[in-house]
Amino acid sequence: MPVESADPILEMVDSPWAVGCSGGGFTNASASLFAHVGSPWPAKDQANVLSPMKINGQTYPKGVGMLANGWVQYALSGLATQFHAEIGLDDRAGPQARVVFWVWLDGNLAYDSGIISPGAATQVFDLGVQWVQVLTLEVLTAQRGGATGGDVCDWGNAYLVCY
Repeated sequence: MPVESADPILEMVDSPWAVGCSGGGFTNASASLFAHVGSPWPAKDQANVLSPMKINGQTYPKGVGMLANGWVQYALSGLATQFHAEIGLDDRAGPQARVVFWVWLDGNLAYDSGIISPGAATQVFDLGVQWVQVLTLEVLTAQRGGATGGDVCDWGNAYLVCY
């Protein structure tokens, strides 16, 4: 749950997630999130390949990295007003990588990136989340058969505004 502070910006990585998975492995807020390269868990402040998040040459020191077919869920408890993120495939993603980023608010789809492939422009967006109880960030592979192709996905500069 977000913590009230004088600073209305709360980095997503500073707000513990309730549960999540990345590429099939499940975790909770108390799990080690830096287990190994290509970890099945979302990674805080780094790409899932345990290196800095980098989308189209821009490095993001804050955010959440994950593999495709992964998700992470935050209990907002109605305390946040806005969610911001800059999303895309990490520069280390494979050439066949094809993914879709989704943001769910209380189980309702609120953002759909469309199919993102290597080199696609970084998508920057803000969503109103006032009164939202649960925020879910999800990335799915868009490849035929559901196979991943080095789908290293970044939610760069992801933060909540809490007023």
